[in-house]
Amino acid sequence: MKKKIDPITISYVAGQPKTAEWFEIYSSFDNLDNAANLQWSLRENAQDADGNDYAGNVIQSGALACEGQDYADWSTEPDANTWVIDWAAQQLNIVLIPA
Repeated sequence: MKKKIDPITISYVAGQPKTAEWFEIYSSFDNLDNAANLQWSLRENAQDADGNDYAGNVIQSGALACEGQDYADWSTEPDANTWVIDWAAQQLNIVLIPA
């Protein structure tokens, strides 16, 4: 799942600043009981030939563990996808832009 974010400028390896405008997460492990690992990435904005925005190159990535009460809240949430991306963004101090 991915969403637009308030832009974040990150110093890139070659010293060139890059701006992330997308936040993407996916579950790489879920024991279906009490823990999951989420992979996340911050991505540049890109545009297709029609001018539509999409998530481009990865600028930075990492992982988060969702466990304990957070996992319980996620697993009982009717809109689990929205809950988990909101939770992950909060963990990383990322501001999501409402669709």
